[in-house]
Amino acid sequence: MFDLADPRWRGQLGITHSANESFVAGLSVYMAKAGPEAAERWLRGLKANVGSDVYTRHGAVVADVAAGRRAVGLVNHYYVFRHLAESPDAPLRIVVPDQGEGGLGVAWNIAGIAVSRHARNRAAAEAFVAFVLSEEGQRIFADANMEYPTRNDVAAHPALPASGDIRVADVPLGELAARRGVAIELIDRVGMP
Repeated sequence: MFDLADPRWRGQLGITHSANESFVAGLSVYMAKAGPEAAERWLRGLKANVGSDVYTRHGAVVADVAAGRRAVGLVNHYYVFRHLAESPDAPLRIVVPDQGEGGLGVAWNIAGIAVSRHARNRAAAEAFVAFVLSEEGQRIFADANMEYPTRNDVAAHPALPASGDIRVADVPLGELAARRGVAIELIDRVGMP
């Protein structure tokens, strides 16, 4: 992942704006694993490589990579699969970063669901949460959106690499939550778009 800060990627890298929660979470992982100085150097390199030319959506990054307007895009994997579902011959492939010897491991995002204490129809909201977490709900989540299910009894889509084959950065979620504010301060200090 840190290689994306290399000047050889100038004008060739597609990323979403720095307020994207996946971006903030990834930066938090890199801060935890490599330290704040290395994370800041990485962020400054990304900024130099993209300037102010950032995207509002992951899908737009994928479309530009597929069209050859960018060489590489930093996106969540399921956006690539959505594009390939509509354009199966698109010249795209997924590369899971930092898997080699000494690699940090990938920043693995998780999806969450909760019911607000201000929910007007709490019973319906809780029923929806129960469905999403059910075997049927997780199967829909896995098949329709190509995301990894949270249940062990539901298989991921066969096109995905087995989650056990992917090295994940070993940063506890609680630590990421504690680093979120610091990551946002770093983004602001660097002036990341």
